[in-house]
Amino acid sequence: MANPRYIMLTTAVLSALVVTKSHAETASVIVFDASGSMWAQFENGKSRIEIARDVMDDFAADRDAQGVIGVVSYGHTRRGDCGDIETVLPVAPHAAGDLAATIRTLDPKGKTPLTDAMAQARDLVPRTAEAADIILITDGRENCGGDPCALAAEFAAEGIDLRAHVVGFAMEAEAVETLSCIPDQTGGQLFTTQSGAELAAALTDVALAAPAVEVDLAAPFEVTAGATFEVTVEGGDSDKDYLLIARDGSPEEASRYQRMGNRVGGDGTYEYTAPSDSGEYELRYHLVRDNTIAARHPLTVLAANTRMEVPTAVDAEAKFEVSIAGGVSGYVVIVEEGRAPDDIVSRYARMKNSVDGDEGTLTRTAPETPGRYLLRYHAGDDQRLLVEQPLVVSE
Repeated sequence: MANPRYIMLTTAVLSALVVTKSHAETASVIVFDASGSMWAQFENGKSRIEIARDVMDDFAADRDAQGVIGVVSYGHTRRGDCGDIETVLPVAPHAAGDLAATIRTLDPKGKTPLTDAMAQARDLVPRTAEAADIILITDGRENCGGDPCALAAEFAAEGIDLRAHVVGFAMEAEAVETLSCIPDQTGGQLFTTQSGAELAAALTDVALAAPAVEVDLAAPFEVTAGATFEVTVEGGDSDKDYLLIARDGSPEEASRYQRMGNRVGGDGTYEYTAPSDSGEYELRYHLVRDNTIAARHPLTVLAANTRMEVPTAVDAEAKFEVSIAGGVSGYVVIVEEGRAPDDIVSRYARMKNSVDGDEGTLTRTAPETPGRYLLRYHAGDDQRLLVEQPLVVSE
């Protein structure tokens, strides 16, 4: 490996294809060179196309068949025709045998219109895709008048995360360098490959390489329990990425409910509510494509001064006032004396008796049966008992 973006491998990232991100959100399209020069032989007597076919067989067998992929080829039908470009495999999940067989049917004949072929590959990317990889495998330069650098500039302006990779197969490094503008402008990779083993290695390298995502989170470092605060996101990867407030040191996996319920919505400023329990937390920005954490921000949650004032005695079925303070959203309910603190009321009772955490006065109705009760103020996020006061109900 010479330099970070120049990998001496061989015949090609061939399909460096790659579908290691979320299947539904990432599309990959191989642009395969089937020009006449692919019949040129290596020292071992095997042609470039034969080596490429063998490597593609293994690649197809190893990849995830649920991944979305397509193939565009050029030069495989007619000699001397710059319009000889065809989508030989539509973008969709494909079985290993179908992908390998598609490459094996290509019979190199013609020219190298790689620019127009890459443009056709771009047009195959589904509108619903949030990211795409286009992998050009070529043994020669553009010879049909196209401008690959200008096309790369168009790719860079696309609304989705579109990376274009170039795999120079049996080409001199200087020749491959003339196509470096393509990965340079799109965040892809540039390869020079000279053998089947190098081709296979290139495929693996592209498949594992995800585009770097740099997300910045601007948020306070200290907040009071239950308080609202703002988080500004910059550099987000998808409007379906999600941000969680997690205990420091807690597992980094997230449930499907957490992922769905905490989507960020792209770059911007958003309002969050601090947990009701004090302690050390962190903001975790997860990428939806693979659920990895792209950014963290430490957050100390300070204990809230939660208070509640109630009369000591009330008449049965009488309405009375309750004063609360502390800024923690939750619910205030009346329960029988002796009820365990973690024995919470029903979801209906919680919703009916909810409070938004603002300081103020609530109205509650005493039970119809005289006796000793407890008035309890619970946090809404984890149902913890924040404070309780005794209440005597008289006839």
